[in-house]
Amino acid sequence: MKPVIIEHLNHYFGKDRLTKQVLFDINLEIRPGEIVIMTGPSGSGKTTLLSLLGGLRRVQTGSLKTLGQELFLAKETDLVNIRRNIGYIFQAHNLLPFMTAQQNVQMSLELNPKINSRQAAKIAAQMLGDVGLQERIKYFPEKLSGGQKQRVAIARALAPRPRLVLADEPTAALDSKTGREIVNIMHRLVKEQNTTILLVTHDNRILDIADRIIHMEDGRLVHTEKRFEEKQMFNLKPSQTKSRGQYASLLPTMTQANGNHHSSATTLNRQTSLGKTPQSVIKKTIEPPSKQHQGRTYKIVCIDDSTTILKSLEQYLDNEMFNVTTINNPINALVETIKNEPDIVLLDVMMPDINGYEFCTLLRQNQKFKDTPVIMITSLDNNSDRTQAKVSGATDYLVKPFNKTDLLKMLFKFL
Repeated sequence: MKPVIIEHLNHYFGKDRLTKQVLFDINLEIRPGEIVIMTGPSGSGKTTLLSLLGGLRRVQTGSLKTLGQELFLAKETDLVNIRRNIGYIFQAHNLLPFMTAQQNVQMSLELNPKINSRQAAKIAAQMLGDVGLQERIKYFPEKLSGGQKQRVAIARALAPRPRLVLADEPTAALDSKTGREIVNIMHRLVKEQNTTILLVTHDNRILDIADRIIHMEDGRLVHTEKRFEEKQMFNLKPSQTKSRGQYASLLPTMTQANGNHHSSATTLNRQTSLGKTPQSVIKKTIEPPSKQHQGRTYKIVCIDDSTTILKSLEQYLDNEMFNVTTINNPINALVETIKNEPDIVLLDVMMPDINGYEFCTLLRQNQKFKDTPVIMITSLDNNSDRTQAKVSGATDYLVKPFNKTDLLKMLFKFL
């Protein structure tokens, strides 16, 4: 049974002339054990959809089944039963200030009539140990840091072993290091429990934990990433040397160097619109250009929406020394780049839906790509472009038009 099935869901706020539609014909299914991340700008309807899924708002039109229970016209007793099988994690941890960490977690367990107080206390202590707070189970919230409070909230949500977890911006109030720790804990525990999770976030640094990513805009689901198991080709380790990527037109925005870590970004022109269905990743093998680098295969990611440019890059890097992945759908570029763990990223500065400088900045926020060479490809050679590339975290930039020699010289600077 799928934990979440949504069909033609609409939702409105206000009445009469003040009525405003906030969700439009939402259709979504989530499979058991799947981690789904929902992204989108503020006000796009993410939290509204989350609250409807959790039985915290009444479904007005359409069908919404949570854990097999139809919530449209559901009775209050049915909603209560559904809520008991859902774990909630919010940006504001909402811990009760007059209870210790253990008591906050224990309370969620005591709602189950089959668990007595002694059992609840034992399970609560174990869960707090699982999130690294075994030394602070008797602390009150005021004595805990923001990250520690969020760990308690995670323990409280997962202690009853819910079948579904709904998380709304769980890392928004945390620094990057703490936020990453929190997400890693959530990821580990939900996988251990085979729990389904829907997580709303603006934090691009945590997208790599997702099995699937959905995007909301103006109350509509406008984009869905492929499931993780369908994208295993993007998750090879740097030591794996199977060829990847027809490529070539440009080295995508993200790359990770083995051994010597540097950062570079490349930007290329695009001649293909995103409206067409792109072949995002194409594979091809290449032959070593010199004995100096024989025996070593380098993973290169090239990001551009122009298939023409990617094909030309393919020709330039047609050598088994390179394992190339081309991405010509900028909307998927960030997730696919993170999955690939490249040695070097070539990134077009300007694409219809992505600013290369901003993309590079986001990439640098992920610890895996802190030192990866990112090479920006631009059509202009001026001080302004150089400054922008440097500020964004790019390692270097390549000016169009360039030939095979220009490209290889640039790459060999970082290999």
